[in-house]
Amino acid sequence: MVRVRLVMLSFSLIVAWGAIWVGAQGEQSMKEKQVMQDAEFSPEEVPGFDTRNGVVNRVDTKWGVAATDLRQTLRRKGTRRPGKDPTEIEIWARLLPDRNIAYQAAVVLTATQFAPVGQPGMPEGSWTGLPVGEKSWTLPLKERNRFNSASLIVWDGRLAVRVTVGYYPPRAKFALSVDQTDWELGGYAARLLISKIKRRLLGSRELPKVRLVVEGQNIEGAKTGEGAVLMPARATLKKLGQKTTGKLGVLTSSWKDQKVVIAVGARTLLIGKQKVPLPLPVLHEKEEMWVEGESLAKALGLKTRWEKGQFVLAKR
Repeated sequence: MVRVRLVMLSFSLIVAWGAIWVGAQGEQSMKEKQVMQDAEFSPEEVPGFDTRNGVVNRVDTKWGVAATDLRQTLRRKGTRRPGKDPTEIEIWARLLPDRNIAYQAAVVLTATQFAPVGQPGMPEGSWTGLPVGEKSWTLPLKERNRFNSASLIVWDGRLAVRVTVGYYPPRAKFALSVDQTDWELGGYAARLLISKIKRRLLGSRELPKVRLVVEGQNIEGAKTGEGAVLMPARATLKKLGQKTTGKLGVLTSSWKDQKVVIAVGARTLLIGKQKVPLPLPVLHEKEEMWVEGESLAKALGLKTRWEKGQFVLAKR
């Protein structure tokens, strides 16, 4: 009788733990679906492009894990550009539970008939030459110019992204290659998407505020759950006496006679010829770009310290 009761108790515990695990998995699935839904583009978020409602699905993958997909099409028409009207930007993003699997998923998107299985079929790079994500791939310029569409593949953390820009005029008799302006717009969509998803994963709206002191002047930053300080790049450079300009998610400035380039969605800051890696992608919110503080300070050659609960940056 005692043995029977022990068996029944063990079975009950297994069932209970199973229910807790399933419930946790279900809650995580709902959170990730909400993250992707919140990341959908709205009209004119990419200048000149209207949007169709995005589709978010939970899907099984060949790696034996579930992922959350976002698919959305951005469309521009009425431009009176022969052979290029309408223009579409097709968005596909997949959020996976593991960064290594996400990398593999991104590599699969680069596959060509000439590439070894499991190896990227495109060279690393982006449409503008600026960094985006942890790694990105696209076809070389000469090959892109042969087609009326071009794709950019990006891997960042648990995210794999493909953005395709193409011209699809009705009854077109010939294909026009995508021009530089539209590559930049497509690249901006990829950058913005990475930022939107990462911000929501971090819960950026609920992050605790941190007082930053830059050359004796106060500005407001934020602190992630992992303890990273996020600094507003534009405001920081302004406090340091530098002017900034911005276009399509790329902030440019100067520091000690060197050009500073900060690109949304990038894991690298460019200071002159120096490339400074970032633990988080550059985030975009309203008119500001948010950069991990220690890395920004290192890029600018500044010292950092915590003082009375304030994050202080000062010249060496």
